[in-house]
Amino acid sequence: MVLLSAALLLPLWLSCGAAASPSTGHEAGPSLGAAAPLRARSDKYPYVPNRSHDKKLPYVYRSDSRGPDEIRRAGGFRPRGAYAYSEAAFDVGEHMHFAASSSAEESDSGSESGSEPDEERPSASGFVSTASEAWYASHINQAVAHWVYMVHATPHMFVNDGVEDEVLAVGGILWEQVVGYYRLGPDEDFPTDAQVAERLVRNGDYDGPRFDGLLASPDLPPRWDHAHGLRSATAFLSRPEVGGPVGWTGRFPLPFRTYADDPAGEPPRKKLKPHPGPPHEAAAACSATQYGGHADLAFGAAYELLRHKKATAKLGCQEPQPGTSAQAAAADCARQRHQGDTAEAFASVYEILANDGLRFHLCSPIDEPEPASDITRHQQWAEVEQRALDDFEIPQGQLAQYLDRGLDWLRQNHEGLYNFIWSQYPAVFTLLLQLYGTGATIKSCLPKGHHFGKRDAARADGLAARHLGARPDSCARVVAMVDRLPRLRVCKNDAFRPPCSGVAAPLHQCVAIPGDYRDGVTALQPNVAAGSCDFYSEADCTHGNGGGSFKASYPGVDLFRRQDLKSFNDQVRSFKCGAGGDPAPAQPAAAGANGRWLWSSEVQRELCPRLDHLDLDFALTGGLTDGTYDKIKLDFPGAGTKMHLIAEDVDRGFHVEAQRIDIKSIFNSPTVELSQIRKLRLMHGVTGAFLGRDKWGLQGFKLHGRCAGSGINVTLDKFGAVNKEVEPHSDSPSGTLWKNWDFEVWSGFVAPDDWKAVPFCTHFDHVSVRVKIADRLWAETKNDLFIYAGRERVRIEKHLGRRAVHTAGIDIKKAYDAPSSVVPVADVKLVRLANEGGSSDDVMAEEMTVQGRCAGSEVLLEAKRRNDGETWTKPGQSWDLAPTARMWTKSA
Repeated sequence: MVLLSAALLLPLWLSCGAAASPSTGHEAGPSLGAAAPLRARSDKYPYVPNRSHDKKLPYVYRSDSRGPDEIRRAGGFRPRGAYAYSEAAFDVGEHMHFAASSSAEESDSGSESGSEPDEERPSASGFVSTASEAWYASHINQAVAHWVYMVHATPHMFVNDGVEDEVLAVGGILWEQVVGYYRLGPDEDFPTDAQVAERLVRNGDYDGPRFDGLLASPDLPPRWDHAHGLRSATAFLSRPEVGGPVGWTGRFPLPFRTYADDPAGEPPRKKLKPHPGPPHEAAAACSATQYGGHADLAFGAAYELLRHKKATAKLGCQEPQPGTSAQAAAADCARQRHQGDTAEAFASVYEILANDGLRFHLCSPIDEPEPASDITRHQQWAEVEQRALDDFEIPQGQLAQYLDRGLDWLRQNHEGLYNFIWSQYPAVFTLLLQLYGTGATIKSCLPKGHHFGKRDAARADGLAARHLGARPDSCARVVAMVDRLPRLRVCKNDAFRPPCSGVAAPLHQCVAIPGDYRDGVTALQPNVAAGSCDFYSEADCTHGNGGGSFKASYPGVDLFRRQDLKSFNDQVRSFKCGAGGDPAPAQPAAAGANGRWLWSSEVQRELCPRLDHLDLDFALTGGLTDGTYDKIKLDFPGAGTKMHLIAEDVDRGFHVEAQRIDIKSIFNSPTVELSQIRKLRLMHGVTGAFLGRDKWGLQGFKLHGRCAGSGINVTLDKFGAVNKEVEPHSDSPSGTLWKNWDFEVWSGFVAPDDWKAVPFCTHFDHVSVRVKIADRLWAETKNDLFIYAGRERVRIEKHLGRRAVHTAGIDIKKAYDAPSSVVPVADVKLVRLANEGGSSDDVMAEEMTVQGRCAGSEVLLEAKRRNDGETWTKPGQSWDLAPTARMWTKSA
């Protein structure tokens, strides 16, 4: 097998997860392997000038005895001790007295593994040490097993001229900066570049686009005051180009992200696990993770794979008698060659499979492509069933029976079926190989009487546990693969803990949540056959009464753990499933390179994921008792940390426009994600007023926001006409409305799609103006009426009578000096109706409407001005309409 150099392999490898960094002066990319002979180094850093000939460092390296799982949970490499408020912790000179060890003990607790405490050593350091070369980082921990981490450098790191090859990270290293890692055994010779490229495991959390093109700072920052190290470090990271890439907030610690275990309801992340080096370790890891630690089962599956490839001769064993099962043949081979030691036998075959590029069929190791998903297997299984019926006349209900007789039997009796599954449906074949290697079968994973879709998937894990050595999810994968009837699993507790129940999910039909689970669903899981499902807070799959909805598909969602969906916890009352739901209308394209867009879900996700400004329009109804003596507040459950006070002691008919909502105060952040605002509540704050605790009339409210970065204005107007009398109620047994307590009086769900841009698009390709003369005596005129739009002057039909309506088209090229027949909406700033003529004949227009068609669509927007009934336009004067962004609404 030809091995490419690491310098050539790395850019290809990086392209799988993120774009490789541009050239930064290195001739052949980062140094991964033994680029230079190892040099001895004492336990304490001596003063040795840094000899880095090229200080343009895009990558640095760190050696640590802790594995990637532990580093990930910590959010990255954190400095040691109580450094965040210590001036001495950021003294570079004091940092040089630290031991060279990068063990977990030093990194976290401050004690050096295997050495006596040093009373003169500082108790904390605000730096994390790295090396400019991988071999040097590894040499520090050469005597013990350790990991070498490849890290994308950023400007908050600087080359320490006081120590050879050292690069210091001020405040630590984020896990998202870790490009990859590999493991070295005790006193193991440092691998070559080719070996490192083979071992290097890509970090799935690496944020390539965020760090591409960044370099470490070449020297200690100028004017660094060692006596006031914290002050110097703070000033250094406060430079946008230095602290910006690592999310500097103005103080230490850095914003280390918390990585919990993969939450239920999210697509399963491939677990970060040690990538073994030597074959014995690799085989042991494979056997432990996928065969329950039973090497005999793993060896049996491997033997079957080699037999299919007609490569069992590589094992050096005598060929078994015809008809011998793979398990029996493997056991006999282990006795012949390895004294019955199946672990040793599996290690040998693992190396053979690795060299032949076949090991992913057995182990799906993390350095191979992602294993097939349940959805892929489900799709392939459906095709296998159809092909088995069409080409081999095997009824769909009997295919599993054929397969469960074993792959040996299938190859001998139905070689054509065996070969086409092997060659064309690898996801199915690999699962069968792994399943049969554990002694389980398709039938054993399904309860008695199962007909591929009439069982509760919640039992799958329990059934899998019955099979010796089976992976915990083996049977669950089989069920997901063969089930054809769409179903939904609902659970009352988080993490899919019981009680749970199965619900039939006929496609494109609204299904109500069963009564005993109504208002109690916390976790839900559609099976693969159900496709994508819409879940509603209303019982009829609608958004009536302020209801909301969200989408979910296999493997499901835990509403308690998903912050953006937490508002739906115990609120799901109905659902509708079916491969994305009802056929959706074609979605407009996202924002184009020319800056044009028509508002859509795609544009919202691209240009408006967050808001940096928010204000409120709010109104009460005008009934006699529709005011309140208490407080009215707006709550953002699940998103805000406090409530917004709308008003206190207000009379009927109260209304307010553009009331500012303090995003920083409410959400504890300068911006808020639209996806976090999933529910709104109006709260009645009891003040203790004598006539308080009263009913009041809600007319409605609207929210207006500004998209962070793009400056687009958006509006949430679905609650603009609630028109409901509300009253506070207490859930306490006594029913008491306590003073200074807040009680919910109204709530409604919100989705990101509910926010609409104003205006709804950026450009018009057609503009017209409509004028209606008032229905009033003498409202008409004999003078000439003209419409002025931009540079164009259009004459209206002469002698318009009362109630007459005239529409004039506007030549966009002429009016707005546009090179094409498209004009930005923002350029339609002023439209005038002018009364011109010799007589003193006034005119009264009842209404003037400007209408524009969004470019490339049939969407019509309009802005209107209505007369108050008292405004006359005299000769030589005009009646003007100046559309603002919020005035543009969709035409009815």
